[in-house]
Amino acid sequence: MRFECKEISISNEEFGCSITFSEKENGIAKEDLTIDELLHSSGQYLMLMRKYSEVELEEDFLYIETNDPNKSEEIQNFLMNICHTKFSISYDKDLIEIGLHINDQKFEEVKHIIKKITHKKGQLNIHD
Repeated sequence: MRFECKEISISNEEFGCSITFSEKENGIAKEDLTIDELLHSSGQYLMLMRKYSEVELEEDFLYIETNDPNKSEEIQNFLMNICHTKFSISYDKDLIEIGLHINDQKFEEVKHIIKKITHKKGQLNIHD
């Protein structure tokens, strides 16, 4: 999967954190769309989410979601690369490449949340 990112959403809450790269801005569906149009209205996206364990002995849950449900799953083994112009992740089911156009401040925010999401799992390469 490949697409150009138009919007990045970051969530950092008590029970988990996430980042979503979206092909379209404001991916909120309109009321007058058919079901088929609704399913395709958001365009391509990638969401990475870490849900913190509620029990000390359990590990946190790391999940990847895309617009293709067959490529969405819990992940542990992956390779991520990020720089100002590109984000990529390779895991069991796919290689996803996302074109980015972000300033230094947004890049720092993205790096921070990606580090938090991937903490002690997979491989992360940051190219400043």
